[in-house]
Amino acid sequence: ECFREFAKIQPGPECINETRRLALGFYEFLKLSEGEANEVFVNCLDTPLNIACAAHLLQQNCGSTARRTFLTLALKINPADPECVSGNFRNLKSAFLEYANLPEDQQDVYQSVLDALVHRRR
Repeated sequence: ECFREFAKIQPGPECINETRRLALGFYEFLKLSEGEANEVFVNCLDTPLNIACAAHLLQQNCGSTARRTFLTLALKINPADPECVSGNFRNLKSAFLEYANLPEDQQDVYQSVLDALVHRRR
């Protein structure tokens, strides 16, 4: 029931803003030039961060079982950009988690999403 109610409120704008803030800050943190290759590199995180944000909000509202169910479904659609190779994505994930300094519960959710994507790319 909670999952159904959560879907009605659609956390899209909240997650889009959070993802944009984190991604732009991370882009600055890495001090990347405006080159296309660097843009692709950072864009590897866009969809995974949106999924992680939604999963974190779902966990806060409906609990960890709902979050795990959502992630199982979301990760089946292979949400990472095909141009993101495993080694680069693994390095990017580690650097992002170090940069973001998220609260522990949020860090756990974001790390689980990014870990699942790294594992799928091997």
